[in-house]
Formats: sequence, structure tokens, C-alpha cells
Amino acid sequence: MGIWRAGIDTGGSKYEAENVTMTEAAYDWLRQYGRGKAFATKGMSTVSGHRVKNSIIDRMPGPKGRRIPGGIVLFSIDTDSFKDMIHYRLELKDGMNGRFTFHKDTGKDYVDHILAEEKRRNRRGEYEWVNLSPRNHLLDCTVIGFAMADPEAIGGVKVIPDPEDQRSRRRIISRGVEE
Repeated sequence: MGIWRAGIDTGGSKYEAENVTMTEAAYDWLRQYGRGKAFATKGMSTVSGHRVKNSIIDRMPGPKGRRIPGGIVLFSIDTDSFKDMIHYRLELKDGMNGRFTFHKDTGKDYVDHILAEEKRRNRRGEYEWVNLSPRNHLLDCTVIGFAMADPEAIGGVKVIPDPEDQRSRRRIISRGVEE
């Protein structure tokens, strides 16, 4: 099964030996290889009422950012919402629809990353996600995966053609009848 859609965290830090940000490197890679399957992502800094919001980025980062012909689609992700969703699904009882389960070969490292953050109440009485370990990259990847599948991300999985409809269409076309 091929990759249908992927998200790449466009980070913001600099590479150690280069004079380019990770955001710039990610944008360049997406322009060259993304081909409508890989998209730029970043966490939202404020809650917008949307889990996923897309926009077009037409310039590289920085005050003198060069133009990006045609632009890049950037998905801004409400990471707190998806972390809530993941942890809610982890707590569902066995057999319940929507339960987040693991394959028998899932490594402890993935589980450690998923559990590397927890929601706590801060001094102002607001809830926030807090890192318990710096090893949370696979949680971030899971959040991006959930976001790419979300209906607010240009239809999410709802835009994937139904395999049965595709088979039926191929049979009709192979008999010389076009729909």
C-alpha cells in the first residue's frame, strides 16, 4: 500500500553546520519531492477553533525570504487537541470503536514516546501538555498522522476513494462502457 498523505514538521531551528533553518530545508524538500502527498506542518501557537487549518506559504522564512513559486500548503495543527484525542483513544476499553491499539511487534520505544507527555494543570489553573521526557518525537509523528487523516485537512480520509467503487469502475471501463 502506497503512502497516501504525509506531513513533515517544518521545525524552526538551524542545522549545526549550515546557514539554513530546518524550515527552509523542509520547504525546499517539499517543493522538490512533496508532489501533493507530503505537506508542511506546524503546531498552532494559539487555539483557532479548528483542529487543522491550511494556508499557502509563498515565501521562505526570514526577513528576505525568497519567493516560492506556486507556494506550499502548510497545515497548522492544534497539537493539544490531537494529543487529547490520542490519549482518549488509548483509554477506551478493548473492543470499543476508535480504540488506539498496538500491533504485537510495536516496540517499547514507541509506547515510551506516546507516554512522554501528560496533561497537567498549571499555576493559572489551565491545562497544558507537559514533556516528561525529551523523547517524544514519535508522539509528534502520531499527532501529524492523525492530523493528515482528519476531515479538516482537505477532507482527510474521507477523500480516499472507496476500493469497492474503484473495482466496479474498472470493470465497467474494461467492458468499454464509460460512466
